[in-house]
Amino acid sequence: MFELIARVVLASSAMVAAGALGKPNFDLAWRISLFFAAYSYLLYVMEQREARNPGVSGLAAVADGGVVAVVLADLGLIQQFGFLSAVPMVLAFVTKKANAAMMSPLIASWLLVGTNMVGGASAFTSEVLVQALGILLCGLA
Repeated sequence: MFELIARVVLASSAMVAAGALGKPNFDLAWRISLFFAAYSYLLYVMEQREARNPGVSGLAAVADGGVVAVVLADLGLIQQFGFLSAVPMVLAFVTKKANAAMMSPLIASWLLVGTNMVGGASAFTSEVLVQALGILLCGLA
């Protein structure tokens, strides 16, 4: 229950920040917040029915990493903080025993997708590519 509440608070905070500060982009923020809240509720229901296994936790971590990467790209912080998209993967690996080797390529690709969504092909700087490579290597460890 705590996880669901924390996720809904995060989604709501993103909406408030987008409305009040204009960052992230409101059109992107409401869509991501709705997606985030919807699959958070799905995870809660699966947890209640004891159907959440390491594979589901890994899938949720990939979705979380994608949300983090897209929001960071929209804020213009992906060059410096793109590695934060790997935090959900590491947490799922440590707490739920999800397979990091399966999650890391997907998280790294979300990092590149987020960069491409906001900045286009010119946004692929060496910093972003090195962070994506680091995420891939993190999955092999």
